[in-house]
Amino acid sequence: MSYEKPVSATLMVEEYLVEAVETEFRTTSKIKTQEHLFRIRIISTKTAICNWIINLSEHIKIETTSDPTIIDQLCQKAQCIIKNYQKTNKIT
Repeated sequence: MSYEKPVSATLMVEEYLVEAVETEFRTTSKIKTQEHLFRIRIISTKTAICNWIINLSEHIKIETTSDPTIIDQLCQKAQCIIKNYQKTNKIT
């Protein structure tokens, strides 16, 4: 259970992930923008949103958010991933 304050975000989501996003997050709107792309407005915690964006960055993009620090958190998570990857490659 998370005690973070919920934030809203608008995501651009590939069609095959729409159902998963709707299952994972509270959605407030969904609009088909292109053949296989949807704009979905969600409400969740920054951590949950960041985890989805980091793990599915090729398929889900953040368009806007009510909390601009979410971009900072994404950058921090990405830097941690890069550092861990670099450490792993030095070991092997």
